[in-house]
Amino acid sequence: MTDKASLILDANVVISYNDAGILWVLSLVNKHIGQVYIVTAVLEEVRDLSDVDCARRGFKVIKPTPLEMSHADKLQVPRDLSGVDRKCLAVAQERNYTCVTNEKRLRKSCEKRAVKCRGGLGLLTLLCEKHQITTNQAKEYAVKLKKTSGRISEPVMQEFFEGLGQLETRSRNTPELPTSPG
Repeated sequence: MTDKASLILDANVVISYNDAGILWVLSLVNKHIGQVYIVTAVLEEVRDLSDVDCARRGFKVIKPTPLEMSHADKLQVPRDLSGVDRKCLAVAQERNYTCVTNEKRLRKSCEKRAVKCRGGLGLLTLLCEKHQITTNQAKEYAVKLKKTSGRISEPVMQEFFEGLGQLETRSRNTPELPTSPG
């Protein structure tokens, strides 16, 4: 893959995947979808995950630059957006990264600033599209994420499952190419 994305993960995504016992899935994201970045402040919120663990998984732990820190402090965002969320938003905006979060407030703040954003379940969809996990695995992981995070609503799960169903339909309707001529 030549044009990989740069993904900055909010604490809730890392915590959800960690608590669900599927943090290793983010290693697949890092390998097949795009470079995973974690802000140092996010790492401080995730138990049982060190910078050494991140390096082993291929994640890059980054400290926001002074300019990004200043930008985070000056952001006109909802006052209930945490300092960590502000840092993720500032880094995503300054570096043109995709912010991966499950928090509505942070997603809305990203949209307002034209910062690319995606939810934690969306990573599973991307892995399915790249044939790194099956849709059945994606469903299983999504259920685990919902149980452990408490942030994923039934309508979001329904939309996710419907999207996977459309992906399955497209895969079945794609003609196989011949493996050799004649």
